[in-house]
Amino acid sequence: MKRALTVAALSVGLIVGLASADDKDNDETFRVEPFQVGLGSLAGWIRGAGEPGQKNDDRQFGLYLQKNTKTANFSSAGAELTGNIPKTVSELTTLAFDIPGVVGVPFQTFDPSSGSGANGYCNNGAPRFNVFSRVGTGPLAVCFLGCPFGRRTQDPVTGWWTIKFEAPFNEARFPGCGAPTGNLAFLELIFDEGIDVGGTVGNSPGNVVLDNIRVNDQVVGKPKDDD
Repeated sequence: MKRALTVAALSVGLIVGLASADDKDNDETFRVEPFQVGLGSLAGWIRGAGEPGQKNDDRQFGLYLQKNTKTANFSSAGAELTGNIPKTVSELTTLAFDIPGVVGVPFQTFDPSSGSGANGYCNNGAPRFNVFSRVGTGPLAVCFLGCPFGRRTQDPVTGWWTIKFEAPFNEARFPGCGAPTGNLAFLELIFDEGIDVGGTVGNSPGNVVLDNIRVNDQVVGKPKDDD
């Protein structure tokens, strides 16, 4: 987690927030807006890359995030969660995303020694949610919700895993989360760990595909303009 907290500074101050309905891929009320910062990073909705068989998503979109450079370089891929978001931290109960998996294979976080993992990249603090909050006119505070620390459940048909973070959000439950309070300033997804996580450039994929981004009971699994 130390690495995650170090590279987190790359994305602090990078953007906004949120939300859409009970079924997967119902994205009527919030948007997931990809962005990239610096060289070597790329973010975008990719047709055919997402979880198969999702309602209202016959093109099978997935959110692709890539950092094809060293972790220390000022570069990151991510997405703003914008629109109808909770106004206060107390109204935020759940954040989640789906990540690829293999039916019958236990969940594996990324292994830097071999450069592999059965579930795409899930290591330390990337991919993660950044929850920015503020009390009154005070400074912004940020809560990091890193992939390995969420509760995991697997879809028995697709093999994809849901990584879910539920309130209360605090350091004891989620390392790097400093108990946000007050107004919810904005939310973002960030991928900022590069191709050198194992110590040697090139043995880390530096990319991941996510799907079914959740905020409370709302889900987005495709770009808004595909409606």
